[in-house]
Amino acid sequence: MSTIINNFLIAIGVKRRAPARVNLPSSYIYAVMDRATVEWLPNDKLYYSAIPGFQGVYGMGDTKAAALADLESSLAEWAAVRLSRGMGIPGVEGQTNAVHA
Repeated sequence: MSTIINNFLIAIGVKRRAPARVNLPSSYIYAVMDRATVEWLPNDKLYYSAIPGFQGVYGMGDTKAAALADLESSLAEWAAVRLSRGMGIPGVEGQTNAVHA
């Protein structure tokens, strides 16, 4: 989860159970992160990163590197939630199969 969202949830008193971390194959992470886009948001003075086709997976940070690191963390949490619900995660180019719970 994005650090900004997590801090907001803590500030308003929302208690949530973190999903179990999942160890995605590094080849999958590299393939997905290779599709990432990063843009500067001048009004927010932050970098925003996202992965096309992975709805709800994004990162933000003061630098491009921080935004990408946040994105990778969001990807892992998103995958853990989907797998815990038996939804699987999509395959990407260069990967033979989607990952299932």
